[in-house]
This record gives sequence, C-alpha cells and structure tokens, in this order.
Amino acid sequence: MHYLPFPRRRYRELFFPPGLLALAGLLWLGCVTVVDIKKSTTQYSVVENAQIKSIDWCQQPMDKSQPIIPPCLPSAVLAQFRQWYSFSLIGNTLPDYFTLQHIQIIVQQFQQEPNLDRGMQVHFAAGANYANLVHLLDLLDQAKAQKHWLDLSHEPAMLYCITEKPKPIDPNQPLATDNFICGTKSGIVILNTPTHQVALLDRLQEQLRFFRRLLFSEWRNTALIWLLITALSTWKLRQQWRTAS
Repeated sequence: MHYLPFPRRRYRELFFPPGLLALAGLLWLGCVTVVDIKKSTTQYSVVENAQIKSIDWCQQPMDKSQPIIPPCLPSAVLAQFRQWYSFSLIGNTLPDYFTLQHIQIIVQQFQQEPNLDRGMQVHFAAGANYANLVHLLDLLDQAKAQKHWLDLSHEPAMLYCITEKPKPIDPNQPLATDNFICGTKSGIVILNTPTHQVALLDRLQEQLRFFRRLLFSEWRNTALIWLLITALSTWKLRQQWRTAS
C-alpha cells in the first residue's frame, strides 16, 4: 500500500508561550471580577451624634430658667419619669437576638406614635458586645428617634429613648427652643459650582476612568504582565528582523 506523504509544514515559533497568554487572560478575568465585587461591598462611615452622659456632664452650669433635661435627673426621679420598657443585653447570642427583635418592635411603636409619654431603657451587662450598641444606635437613627442618650456614669451602662406629648403653646410666653435634641441645628453650607465646570470635570473623569483603574492593586499586576509580554514580543521581533537582514 502506498501512502501519500504529508506535506511538510514550516512551523513558526510563537512570540510568547501559550501558557503565559492563558495565565494573563485568567488574571485579567479575575481582576475584573474582583473590581466588581469591590464595588458591591463599598464600606461607608457613619457618625452618630448621640448624647453621652458622663460623670461630670451634668455638673456644668445650666440656665436656671430651663427645666432639667432627662439625662441629668436623679435615678429615683428618672425611674418615675416614664413608664419604661426595660431590656437587658447580656452578651449571649441567642437571648440577645430575641431581645433586639423585641426592641425593634418597641422602636417601631415609638415611631408610629411619637406623641405619647413613653420610654425605653436598655441595660448593657458586662459581657455585652459593642456590635449590639451600634445596632441599637443605627435602629434609633433609622426610626428618627431624636431623644435618646447613653448613660456611662453608672454601671451597667444604659441606653435611654423617650417620646413625649407636644407641649401646648402659650401665646403669652416666648417660644422656647428644645435643648435636648440629638444632632445639630447648624445649617449646611452648599458650594455653588458653575454647571459647565461640573460637566467638564465629569467628562474628564469619564475619560480618565480607565487609566485610574490601572493604579488599583487589582489591575496593577495585570498591567505589568501585559507590559512584560509586549516587551518580550517586541524584543523577539527585533531579533528575528536582525537575523533576516
């Protein structure tokens, strides 16, 4: 039997190994995925303006014409100041979970009916964790509970939240400002930036977005590999051109 010979083929050498190209592609795919995950898990910083009662906080001179604010009331008077909903956080995961769920229900009731004289106090035992405190402060902030304070002058530490009936307005008395509202009444200064400058900056940032990504740690290694492959290919092309000439 006669076999036809296969034509000889001249194989050209690749500019770089195939495995290196595949590795660069996998690195690029991984970096794109990491950047997307990083965008979806952006961390935010929140500043909580809660009233904190320290040992010498209520010893500062106050206006005698104004009533004593609730954080500075004696313990016996404060116990009769409201009909309190009392809770305790002990640092045990399962009991604290059900306690926080009950507290959330009470806070929602306060939010729905803010014009009643009610109050809530939460005891933090020695084993309570800081995450529960942050969770409670965030819960009160979402419910827009403006009158709450944290008592650190006694042990255990306690978090108070109150609601009250609106006081009737006496036309013969000047309007008094409430001196117990968490947060600030300062105005927010808004800088007036010309519209065309804002549009120009937006277009410039859009054009430079790709180059800004190269500065991130997720893209830096991939960009260096691309530059290395390009330099290696250029060097081999130059060597082949010199050999041919």
